[in-house]
Order: sequence, then structure tokens, then C-alpha cells
Amino acid sequence: MIWTFPFYSGVGLHEESLKKAQDWISKAELILIIGANGSYGNAYFNYRKRSAKIMQINPGETNFDSYASMNIRVGADEVFRLIV
Repeated sequence: MIWTFPFYSGVGLHEESLKKAQDWISKAELILIIGANGSYGNAYFNYRKRSAKIMQINPGETNFDSYASMNIRVGADEVFRLIV
């Protein structure tokens, strides 16, 4: 099962969505971070399972760099174009 829960800078966090994100990330074995910079990371990311593998797709440096097992330094469009 795949869950996505976008958070947008400057919009704020909806309490119910935040609780869902915290629950989902606490159960995840693999976390894919795509294009996020980590500005809301502490709101849900600290709830992650410590054994979860983390893969990040982002052309620039982010707050998740030190957590990720793999950092793919290109844009998501390029990565998904290669997968398809």
C-alpha cells in the first residue's frame, strides 16, 4: 500500500491530516521523499520507525539528507521518466 500526504510551505498543518501522517510514517518500512525540503519534517518525520529505509529524490540539498540511505540528485520528473 502507498500513502502520500503532501505538506505545503506556508499553508499550515491540518490536525487530522497530521495525525494520519504520524501514524502512517510510524508503520512505514520505506519512506520516499520526493521534492520536499523538510520544512515541516519535525511535525511527522520524528515519528518514523528508526529501522525504516529512506530514499530521497531532490536535485538540491534538504533537511532529510543526513537521514536518507539514498539521495538521488535530479528532479522527480527525470527519475519517473526513466522508470516509465
